[in-house]
Amino acid sequence: MNGLAHQTGAPRTLHPSGQESPRARCRDGKTLIGGGARITGGGGGAISSIYPLTPGASGNWVANIYNAGHRDLRVRANAVCAGPSFAEGINPVRSSGDVGAPSASTTMTADCFLGDLALGGGGANSASSPPWATLTGSRPVDGVDADNDPGDAWEVRVDNLSASPPNLFVAADVLCAPSAQIEPHIRVISSLERARAGETRTVTADCVRGATMVSGGYWSTAGYGESEPQLSALEAENTQGERIRDSWEVRIRNISATRIDVLAYGLCAR
Repeated sequence: MNGLAHQTGAPRTLHPSGQESPRARCRDGKTLIGGGARITGGGGGAISSIYPLTPGASGNWVANIYNAGHRDLRVRANAVCAGPSFAEGINPVRSSGDVGAPSASTTMTADCFLGDLALGGGGANSASSPPWATLTGSRPVDGVDADNDPGDAWEVRVDNLSASPPNLFVAADVLCAPSAQIEPHIRVISSLERARAGETRTVTADCVRGATMVSGGYWSTAGYGESEPQLSALEAENTQGERIRDSWEVRIRNISATRIDVLAYGLCAR
């Protein structure tokens, strides 16, 4: 994919019991097609939501991150950007909003228009104070057309950690483009990884050699009340010693007493 770049936003300090919303912007007229985020400095931080704030040319990617720990963290967002020619073909879609009831999981899907494929996606929710909400899944899937193309929609799952009202607003977002612009378009999935209670695991989905990671996500098998993952990294990485980023990395910490199964997802293009 011509002109692809991964651009990192300015890091922010996240204090205990606080929330920050770091952003990353596509520069030089490039077009936003996806993004990720990373937390460093210790445990206790987690990504609550991650989505395209302003799609299109010079667009912004944002991550809402909370700190349930006892020390300061450093947080940042990163944007995946394509050449300026992509701007006219990008079709951002947000699902209809749904109610995220207290102490429950909510799953939403945003579908590309017919003939489009997903480039990147995420989900938004309205949690703005403790006990927050946790993004327990964000991945490319087959949409309502059920055409067996696993990359024309984006699915997210959010856990509302509050035991009392109000309900949360929850929505999925996907950035799409006509299939002719991005073929070949390949979804890759990691092997299943298991995180035991208290364990931190890093899971990666890898492109074939010569392909570039466009965007990605992850999914945990835990349902609400079973186990809660703290997601602390979701971004493209270089794993093959080349200049391109060819892997999507997910780092997750299991803060519950039961096991979590985790899959990483990636969308690759040449």
